[in-house]
Formats: sequence, structure tokens, C-alpha cells
Amino acid sequence: MKSKESIIIKIAYLSELRSKLPSGYIYANSVVQMEDSGSGEWTDGKRHHLSLNSERGRRVAKGIRLRMDIDRRIKELESYWRTNYKGKIPDKKDFTVKVASPCGMNGAFFRRAKQESNDMAHRSSFVYKGVCYRSKNEVIVAEILDELGLEFKYEPKVVLDNGQIVYPDFLVNIAEADRCFIIEIQGMMNDAKYLTNAIQKESAYFQHGFRDGKEILFFKSGTDSMDFDAFRLLVEAVTEANIKEAFKIS
Repeated sequence: MKSKESIIIKIAYLSELRSKLPSGYIYANSVVQMEDSGSGEWTDGKRHHLSLNSERGRRVAKGIRLRMDIDRRIKELESYWRTNYKGKIPDKKDFTVKVASPCGMNGAFFRRAKQESNDMAHRSSFVYKGVCYRSKNEVIVAEILDELGLEFKYEPKVVLDNGQIVYPDFLVNIAEADRCFIIEIQGMMNDAKYLTNAIQKESAYFQHGFRDGKEILFFKSGTDSMDFDAFRLLVEAVTEANIKEAFKIS
């Protein structure tokens, strides 16, 4: 269950992001950017018509889509609050992180990791938003992370403090808490080579000080099937645990 404090922090963070993004309409070949009065309301008569064939038009359209996604996420959090708690959601002006990640798993760590760095040839091709995944299950994992509003990178190159290089399945960013965590989907544990690699990865993570349920989430699944509902709950639990620790929420 999401705590009151984490909902307040998430809404405050998302609202801050939203205030920096353009609002407007997107059509087949053009975009209309509406000037914001500063209160989140569109100002009559101040519209900018831009072509989607122009660089500025595409940039504005991207910002509008992101703003619409943030609006959706804020509404979902508000709905969750109304269902589980009472009263108005308090405003939070200061959401400064109070406790840094003890393992250095922060926003800078996430930004350093390069998407799709693993050069091991993919045996199969499943594409989602321009990224090639190794399995349908990983595509669904990516979709779930998107639905939860979590930025992530697939098979990035991660350099540990001792110089060891690992390629986790997913590296997930919790922007409002300045934290990130790794997800490893362990699906072929009956394969000797796969099992050996998985054990080596686990050992590297724990030697580096990563904590299960904080910096790392291991999810064991079948070769062909995966309990996506259970996976979603675990991702939400790890996200909540990091937010609570970052903001010293008891």
C-alpha cells in the first residue's frame, strides 16, 4: 500500500515537472501550443501553430505528450488517495531528499548507464518503443514500468566500484527520491549456463553492497510464463521502500 507521504511527494514532484512542460493539442500534421498563465490554465488568444515536420513542432509535441502522461499519473494518485485516505491532499513545497543512497545508486548513476549496451546477440526480436528485447516477457515488463511512470534503461552497461561490468536486465530510476534500482528477471534457472551467470551477477551485486528490495529486485519466473501482477506489486514495493528511506518516512 502506498503511504500518504509517498503520494504527497510523488504528486508534488510530478506537478513541478508538469509546470515546465507545454500544453496544447496535437493533430495529424501540426501541433497547437497554448501559452500557460502560470496557474495551469490555458490563456485565451495565445496560441502557436507549429508543423510536426519542424524540429520545434516535434519538440513541443513530445512535451505535450509527456504533460498528458503526467496528468494521467497525477489523477491516478489522487484517485488512490480518495480510495484509501480521507481529506485533501496536502501541498508539499519542499521534497528535498534527506538520505542519499548508501550504494551510490542515484540519478547520476542512472544517467551514466547507457541503454542497450549488451552486445550479446539477441536470439529473438521483440520491439517496444524502438528498443529490441529478448523476450515477450521483457516487453511486458517494460510496459508495466511505463504504466507505473518509472524511467528505465534496458540492459545498460553498469560499472561497479571495483571496475566489474554487469548488464542488468533493467535499471529503473525513481527520480523524486534520487534513487535507482536494478531488476533481474530470472527465467531459465534450470539451464546450467544461465544459472551460473545469474549466480555470478547476484554475487557481484551483494559484494557491492546492493540490498535485495532496495537496490536490486530479483524476480524468478518460468521459462514461458510470468506472474505480472506479482511483479508489479514487487516493483511498487521496492519503489515505496526507496522513497521512505530517502525521505526518512517511518
